Amino acid sequence: MTRSAALLFAVTGFALVHLVFAYLIFWLANLLPGHSIDSPTGASLPWAFVIDLLLVALFGLQHSGMARRRFKAVTARWVAPGLERAVYVWFAVAALFSVVHFSQPLPVMVWSVDQPLLRGLIWLLFACGWAIAAAAYWSVGILYLLGVEQALALYRGRPQPAQPFVDSWAYRYVRNPQQLGLLVAFWSTPDMTLGHLVFAAAMTAYIVVGMSYEKRDLVALHGQSYADYAKGVPAVIPWRLRRGG
Repeated sequence: MTRSAALLFAVTGFALVHLVFAYLIFWLANLLPGHSIDSPTGASLPWAFVIDLLLVALFGLQHSGMARRRFKAVTARWVAPGLERAVYVWFAVAALFSVVHFSQPLPVMVWSVDQPLLRGLIWLLFACGWAIAAAAYWSVGILYLLGVEQALALYRGRPQPAQPFVDSWAYRYVRNPQQLGLLVAFWSTPDMTLGHLVFAAAMTAYIVVGMSYEKRDLVALHGQSYADYAKGVPAVIPWRLRRGG
């Protein structure tokens, strides 16, 4: 692959991430006619339940497994250093698209909020969750996170940038503000169906497991500085304020 093609590959992946996240948001908010998380199901409830769990499991295996150091060491034999993250992004896009597109609704109502003001507040919380996640992704350096910065360095023939260690902004209060925002968004709905509950619970379980692996990798990468940071900053719930810079 030429350098120009490699850069185009990374930039296209960057754009696709935003498109698939928009698809996810509209799907969760029931804004896609005929295809949303609460649409009438076309499969039996047991079969739909199994499909949904398998899709989230597939996403979790891809999203966490491909991010591990051992996997990166293996793929480094075939993928140029400047494209490792971009390749990961493309696979992540495919996995998340599969969750949204092939998920089978389970339209059994678990709870429903009828009061208009409360419904509005819940939808506001839904929007705030996505805003928190988006702000966290951009503050950590989204061009690096989605592989564009690495591909640009490859295109220019420059050394690969080091992975940034961010402990400012929201990272002063929680180590994983992206995950905090996603959890808020996943659980904020005035009409919780069984399908939405399965999705939210399964993604929560994946996020909890994924954060433990991520912490271990970051300690291995950044050493004692990250270990000290992790001791003073909660993982996802800002239950105490960090002292100092």
